[in-house]
Amino acid sequence: MPAISISEVCISNKTTSYDDDGEYGSDYIELYNSSNDVVDLSGWGVTDDKDCPYKYILSSVTINPGQAMILWCDSKIVDTSEYEDDYIIQDVHAIPFRLSGGETVVLSDPEGVQAAVAVPKTISAGKVYSFTLSEPWHYMVNDPSPYYVESFYTEEDIRCTLKEPEFSIEGGWYDEPVEVGMESGEGTIYYTTNGEDTTPDSEIYDGPILISDRTDEPNVYSAINGISLDYEYLPTDIVDKCTIIKAIVIDGDKVSPIKTETFFVGLKGEEYNKIPTISLSMSPMDLFGFDDGIYALGKVNSIHQDKTGHRHGYGYANYYKRGIGWEREAKLEYYSEEHKKLFEQNIGVRIHGGDSREANQKSFSLYARNIYDGNNAFIYDPFTHSNGEGICNKLVLRTGGEVEMYYTKLRDVLFQILASDRSIGTQRAIPCNVFLNGEYWGLYNLQEKVSECYVQEHYGVMPNDQILIKKNILLDNNEAGAFDDVIDFAKMQDLSLRENYDEIKNMVDIQSLIDYYATEFYSGNPDSFANNVGMWKSTLPGGDGYNDGRWRWLLFDLDEGAGLKTEESGADVDSFIEGNYWGEHCPIKDDALFAALIRNREFKERFITSFMDLVNENFSYDNASVILHDMAEACKEADIKSQQRFRGELTDEAYYPDLEFIPPYSEEDYERDINVVDSFLRERGGYMTKYLKRDFELKGSLCDVIIVRPDEDASIGVNTLTLENINGRAWKGRYYSDYPIELSCNPGANVLFKGWRINGKEYADNDIRIPLNNSIIIIEPMLQDK
Repeated sequence: MPAISISEVCISNKTTSYDDDGEYGSDYIELYNSSNDVVDLSGWGVTDDKDCPYKYILSSVTINPGQAMILWCDSKIVDTSEYEDDYIIQDVHAIPFRLSGGETVVLSDPEGVQAAVAVPKTISAGKVYSFTLSEPWHYMVNDPSPYYVESFYTEEDIRCTLKEPEFSIEGGWYDEPVEVGMESGEGTIYYTTNGEDTTPDSEIYDGPILISDRTDEPNVYSAINGISLDYEYLPTDIVDKCTIIKAIVIDGDKVSPIKTETFFVGLKGEEYNKIPTISLSMSPMDLFGFDDGIYALGKVNSIHQDKTGHRHGYGYANYYKRGIGWEREAKLEYYSEEHKKLFEQNIGVRIHGGDSREANQKSFSLYARNIYDGNNAFIYDPFTHSNGEGICNKLVLRTGGEVEMYYTKLRDVLFQILASDRSIGTQRAIPCNVFLNGEYWGLYNLQEKVSECYVQEHYGVMPNDQILIKKNILLDNNEAGAFDDVIDFAKMQDLSLRENYDEIKNMVDIQSLIDYYATEFYSGNPDSFANNVGMWKSTLPGGDGYNDGRWRWLLFDLDEGAGLKTEESGADVDSFIEGNYWGEHCPIKDDALFAALIRNREFKERFITSFMDLVNENFSYDNASVILHDMAEACKEADIKSQQRFRGELTDEAYYPDLEFIPPYSEEDYERDINVVDSFLRERGGYMTKYLKRDFELKGSLCDVIIVRPDEDASIGVNTLTLENINGRAWKGRYYSDYPIELSCNPGANVLFKGWRINGKEYADNDIRIPLNNSIIIIEPMLQDK
């Protein structure tokens, strides 16, 4: 073996090895020093073209005896000032070529002595072409071992699948201790009870296992530090625990699938009886390990320091890394509030979110993939309670965002529910208790994830026929700059002109745009337009329905509204012109698209009337407060328990009620925080109605519109609203007299529509526009039985 060898070649690096910055994706060449001396590689050449041996020339690079280094085929320019002073750089970046199957990689010393590796035409995903130190010395397709050369080959055993072991009882909820027996037709049963996958080194089953309430046992995973630089509060009390048994059967070179069952023994409390529970189990090293743990500061953090001179900083931790390379396999078990297991599935898990990744309670993205259990979608839909493989392959367990996770955890979900019948995409959500590797991990919301499968499920547009943008980033490698055409048109053309407005109506769904902006304005969300914005369109212009090629909007991350930041999102804040919005600009003047559109009279009328529709119905206190308090009651005990687990003494100076907070978090604190949201809902409509007139320069006055409804089965349309189930009572709304209101009636199957009676005057037409020329408009649909 030569002193310096090409020990590993990777031609597809989605999950194989990450670089100094924790990033996957680049092809790489690993070099190994098998000598007893330090070797200086200055002047050595590396290439993928035998006719050009010095395609890239190394400089000032050494390899210590018995060590390996990696040459990255990327375009990265490395700023070494980001690295810790004591970090020894092992990598070389900016190798100016990519690697492909069938090529030959050549390493040449300054005298022209070469070592060459002919790469196979095909290499399976997740594999590399490498050698080991065993004899005879040769290359083969193998598992990756970056920065390390194996002493022997680890070829995959050819295994016949045995039947998984049988448990004497199923997992689930038990009031008293239970004994769990296991049987297999052949071979030896190995098992674990701490979440780790079972191996031949695990404990051998030799008799029934007694499962008791483990809560009094010391915390294990809840006591692990190194999970945050910002706030690493660990619980001082013991946390609730369950027992996860994982078992396999091994017989020679044959092995069974892993059988997993979770046992909740002795856990009682309203927090477990009102909402579902999820158990997530996965390798502890995949969570908290230094090299690959997705929940940990880890290796990425140990290397870097912030350019500002601070030790480390935003983005420099394992838990900030994204992509499938930072996805880890886990077992998910989902239990109803009645403690019935509704489904279980092997899935992929990543850390989810932006700034919230720095928190001690982190959010998770969940992925259904064929590689984990043969299913490319979740086998159960918790939102519709239906079994069978669907099309949804991505979900998310959210904590409530960077700040709201330490308060009610429901602001985002609340406003998405309130806007769920509008022309925007909203995420369905279910509050859940989560156990991670058998330890209580707090209250989460299981939500739909903004993704291509969300668009397919809700709008029927196939992933290959859509462009999806989230947080100004195109997802799934779709067309770059896809939304720029809309922004450029809005900036360059006068949208007050009909022909230009008609053109932009062909580019965007106007009602969807209005409903997005109106919801963000009303909720007072200061983290919205310039950051948390999602939109999509079909790539099939001219098609039917949603395949019309127009942009439509998606709601997500409304956590910071509804008074969470007292001066930025309180009920009295004029969110049309104030708020952070990632730039402290005036939204109705400085937002390029909205500011251009509001100059058009037709758009302005549609926005004003739509906004008042939302004030009168979707966001009305009578409607919103009922939903708020139903959610609050269901999650009360779970939220208090979660805050006691994760919050500690944390306070937020931007949230004035925290001036009175004395830990631990209590029922009184929860009621106070819910009352902040309740007060916002009670007061917000009055403030925003007033600001609407001032900021949009309306000249009219507010008129009361009263719809008197007979006892027939009919629905009434008011502008963008469809009023149903108001038989025998009156509906009341308020509208500015600057614009008429539009009325329509769907009489239903058993009655006939005869006309409208409006302030005593009768109209025969069904669809009409009524000017608001009185302070009170009383409307009655005239209906007759068939």
